Amino acid sequence: MTIQTTIIFNKQTKMNRTYKNNVGLELVFDVGIKDITSSKIFYQKPDGTTGYWVGEPVVGTNEIKYVIQEGDLDQAGEYKLQPYVDFGSWKGRGSIVSLTVEDILF
Repeated sequence: MTIQTTIIFNKQTKMNRTYKNNVGLELVFDVGIKDITSSKIFYQKPDGTTGYWVGEPVVGTNEIKYVIQEGDLDQAGEYKLQPYVDFGSWKGRGSIVSLTVEDILF
């Protein structure tokens, strides 16, 4: 069995899967922009709850990342995720992607 520790969202990614209550999973978004000063990942959980996680720019790349914490993936179903970046004179959001969170036995 392979344990998935990183999901990379880029132009080729359509959907990925993980499991409810997983912690430590690294979400990486290729946003196509370098020199990002701050970032967020906006989310919509399966029940419609919305919010954001504070992302971390990956220095020298076009990527931002976020490591899943306790309570982030507390529902089974489809999560909608959308990266947001700020690099000074420009701020904006990227494409919405889906993350399927499978239920667990207990």
